[in-house]
Amino acid sequence: MNKKATLVGIIVLSVGFFSWNSMNFDKKFSSAPPASKTGAPDGMGGNEGLCTDCHSGSASAGSHTVTFSGSNNTYEPVQTYTMTLDIGGANAKNGFQVVALRDSDNGGVGSWNATGGDESTMTGSSRNYIGHSASGTGQTMWSFEWVAPAQGEGDITFYVVANETNGNLATSGDVVTTSTFNITQSTASIEEEKFADINMNYLGSDNEIMITGFQADFGKATLELIDLSGKTVERKRINDISDSYNWRLRKNHNSGIYLISVRNDSEKVVRKLFVQ
Repeated sequence: MNKKATLVGIIVLSVGFFSWNSMNFDKKFSSAPPASKTGAPDGMGGNEGLCTDCHSGSASAGSHTVTFSGSNNTYEPVQTYTMTLDIGGANAKNGFQVVALRDSDNGGVGSWNATGGDESTMTGSSRNYIGHSASGTGQTMWSFEWVAPAQGEGDITFYVVANETNGNLATSGDVVTTSTFNITQSTASIEEEKFADINMNYLGSDNEIMITGFQADFGKATLELIDLSGKTVERKRINDISDSYNWRLRKNHNSGIYLISVRNDSEKVVRKLFVQ
């Protein structure tokens, strides 16, 4: 009898332990998800884990709604953008995680701001993530900020995972869904970066304008010196402006601020210039 009682006690304790452990495990990530659970490419030929690493079932494509404050879903370096994520549904408790990766090599880009108390940030594998916080699990929509990197990174994809739970404090009966959202670098910022090293300086002793920094593929160009009234006071066409070019002006112009325009068939660069 004593052996039977002991065996029954062990079984009861074991069942109780595993039940408590399951409930405790579910509670563990209510305050914030662990990093690297979006299912995004890991940069090594595989993929990150998912919420299904802890919750039962398999992930499926979600009908999430993502909004991005950049015009036409474009971004410029260093700027901060507001994003919202709506996962839909009406489950008791919910969570999410998002990571931003550049399309060229799946490297992590940008950083996150948790603008309220309903989100939290985390890092892992040289990537920045944003996800739910404990106070944000009772909702299906979140708002937060993404800060673009210091320089353009081309096309970027946001990888989103959502966990819609039934609130039974266990890992069963939950629904994990994934989606992606894409943005592109604005054309204006791409052109700005391309021509960032171009300089134009007036050499008074020679009455020349020294132009440097153009790439070899710019080719034939039209140069224009424009006064502040918008009048072109000098114009010259040249066959090659790669690397550097000294433009000797035909006239001595009044001291003041002018605009220098350098254009080819498809691109145009304008700089301010002080002539004295």
